[in-house]
Amino acid sequence: MENAKRIEWIDFARGIGMLLVILGHCRIPNPYWKAIYMFHLPLFFMVSGCIYSPKKNSIPFIQFVKQNAKKYLLPYLVFSFTGITLTFLLFKIYGVGFSYTQVGVYSLGIFAARGEQVWTGQWGAIWYLFATFNLLLMVKVINKVKNPWGGVVKLLASVLGPVICYLANRYVFWAPGPGWLPWNFGAAFMAIPIFYVGYDYRNFIPIFKNFLENRLGKFSKYILFIFGIVLFLIGLFVGSKNQGLVAFSNNNYGNIPLMLVGAIFIPLGIFFIVDFVYSFALIRVKGVHWLFQTVEWVGKNSLLFLGIHGMTIPPVTIVLNKLLNNFSFYVRLRWLFVFIAVLAANVLIIILYKTLKEKLLKYIK
Repeated sequence: MENAKRIEWIDFARGIGMLLVILGHCRIPNPYWKAIYMFHLPLFFMVSGCIYSPKKNSIPFIQFVKQNAKKYLLPYLVFSFTGITLTFLLFKIYGVGFSYTQVGVYSLGIFAARGEQVWTGQWGAIWYLFATFNLLLMVKVINKVKNPWGGVVKLLASVLGPVICYLANRYVFWAPGPGWLPWNFGAAFMAIPIFYVGYDYRNFIPIFKNFLENRLGKFSKYILFIFGIVLFLIGLFVGSKNQGLVAFSNNNYGNIPLMLVGAIFIPLGIFFIVDFVYSFALIRVKGVHWLFQTVEWVGKNSLLFLGIHGMTIPPVTIVLNKLLNNFSFYVRLRWLFVFIAVLAANVLIIILYKTLKEKLLKYIK
């Protein structure tokens, strides 16, 4: 039962992260945009650490690579080629020039896996898949070291990862741009400490919970909830002191220590808060349970949302502009209208995809 509960709240946390990713791509006003970018991708990296099973450490390396290539790189390629095709069709339909040179740039962007629109068009968010694949390969190697030195190696990797990323940003020059390691290795290095915070949360928080419950009883849950809020606020405050926009996709981190405080404290605070909500079964409260179930569903389908939301933003925006651009309320809140419409379109596409897939599988059988 505890395992089922854990999976539920992890899906909810992943759903929150996915909604924030979509919101961040809908041209939300700058103060909120900057705040979202402080932690929405780190939240995914921390979730990856939380769901990483120690059993994976015993899987042969080649088999591990194949499994994760199928899980991350195959969807990356499918979304990439789909994105190029749809972008070409969209430009042709609306009479916008689309040169074969741009096709070449996008094709190079697939290989480079750089999460910038000039290289990967509107589907650029899928850079995260390549970064996560590389992160898991590094974790696999790091976890090869067993105790008593395993913890020391993990801590050392968590320190050296951001240092390597920082040095690469300053001194490594590799096409298609300076300060960037190929295939999002920079983001993967920077994500190592965030990943291991999630990994340790899964392994040590149950022990910590039992310790508090034995001494404080039911009040221990409230203490952890308050602790989560404090972590969230500290991360938000410290992270806001970092100048500029944090963007893992193109290795923009600003002040790395300040960035890491926000990138670790805010997702960790969300973990404690969401865990509290689920521990008290607040998701079953009449009138709000549907909201939790919806966010969970987004979390369970986060891979599909990640791949298609960017492709739907341009056509949705074009349609909304044609229909509502003369209304001042729309101009002021364009980002909100686009977000709601994109989310609705994505939900319909995913439901249609799952329905067709299910029928096709039945037909094949």
